[in-house]
Amino acid sequence: MMKISLDENNYIISFAVVGDVENSIEANLSVEDFNDLPCFLYKYENGILTLDEEKKKEWEDSQVEPEPEPEPTPAGDYVTYEELAKAIKEGVNSYGK
Repeated sequence: MMKISLDENNYIISFAVVGDVENSIEANLSVEDFNDLPCFLYKYENGILTLDEEKKKEWEDSQVEPEPEPEPTPAGDYVTYEELAKAIKEGVNSYGK
């Protein structure tokens, strides 16, 4: 059992398995019923939980954002491992001179 809160179109907007949520009703559901999807993708009418496939597709499409292109690095703006190791070695060897 859980407490669920519905919007004006009977979509679930929040739920609680312990405690309560504002303006909730009791439903014979468990967290597993949401199949690892957000609760707002589901309608609850007449005791039946229904996944809105169109809303799910829209949500999935909004989750897949392309990776941003890395900023180009101007030549000479970085050092190689060997250059860094050499600088560290020279710094350590010149300490106290």
